[in-house]
Formats: sequence, C-alpha cells, structure tokens
Amino acid sequence: GILVFREFLRTEFSDENIEFWLICEDFRNSVGSKKLQTRAQKIFNEFVAAQAKREVNLDSSTRLQLEKDMDSVTKNTFDQSQKRIQALMEKDSYSRFLRSELYSATLELSREQEALRNQPNRLGLDLRALRFGPVSFRKTTESTEYSRDSAVPGLLPQVKTPRKIAGSSAQHETGSHSAPSSPKQQRAGLY
Repeated sequence: GILVFREFLRTEFSDENIEFWLICEDFRNSVGSKKLQTRAQKIFNEFVAAQAKREVNLDSSTRLQLEKDMDSVTKNTFDQSQKRIQALMEKDSYSRFLRSELYSATLELSREQEALRNQPNRLGLDLRALRFGPVSFRKTTESTEYSRDSAVPGLLPQVKTPRKIAGSSAQHETGSHSAPSSPKQQRAGLY
C-alpha cells in the first residue's frame, strides 16, 4: 500500500509530499505536548519554510496561515497543510501511480499471492492462513514445530532421525530429514 506509493513518489522525486503527510499524521497523534513546539518548528523548517530542504508545494495563503499558527502550536497546527498536500497527491501523483508499471506489478503480485493462498495443494495443507512477508521462525512452546510469526502452525517439524556415520554407531541429528526411501539407501546411510 503506502510503501509502494512512497517508492513511486521517490522515482518521481516527490516523496517529500508523502513524508510530510506521514509526519503530520504522527504529529497529530503524538501523546506529549512538552516538545510540541520544537517538533513543529523542525517540521516547518524541513518542509514548509521558503527554500526548505524538502519543501512541499503549498499555496501562499496556507503557508502564511501556518506561519501564524507556529506562534501557538497545537496538535492540529498542520491539519490544513496536510489536507492541501493530500489533495495535491490525490489529484496529481496518485492518478499517475495508478497508471504506473509499479502499481500494475504490485497488483498482479498481490493477486497471485491471494490465488496461491486459496488454491488447494497436493499436501492437503490449508494455505489460506499463511501471510506473506518477513518470516520469523520461533520455536513454539507446545511442540518442536517452527511457525511463521506464531500465526500458523509450523509446516516443517524438527525431527530427530538416526544417521549412520562410517566407523561409528548411529547418532541423532536435529533436522528436517526424510526417512530413507529404499532399503538400499538405508543400508548405505544415504538419507
């Protein structure tokens, strides 16, 4: 969603708009008011002030009003400016984003992932619960299975299987090895 849109804006060298919008959102939802004035001034200097490093395209009346509001900062100080930038992105950047190759590719990937989740598989596993994204394998407390963010039971249990090593007795190794497929493999220790 927003990460893909942000990446698109970077390719157009206009990511300051989404960055400003996100910072305004964070500013409005911030808890403490102790450093509100300091934070507001930093945002103003970075995005609004004339010749700011990442200056956003605000009309002069909105900019002047914001300059006045900087004297008595509240959590809503940037609301009007944020709305203007949002309207600008919706009218300009977002419509181009919806026609972009990046959006098309992301949409196609999302559809493919959804189809995979809903597709029956030969192992009889229900893949609809799987979430795609970063994998965090943590050992669950109830078993020796490993799971994806603890939302889905682990699909690959850790199994201790005997493995013959030349010149020694059978030893146990932890791994996801399968059992030998033939007696010949079993005798040769090739599993």
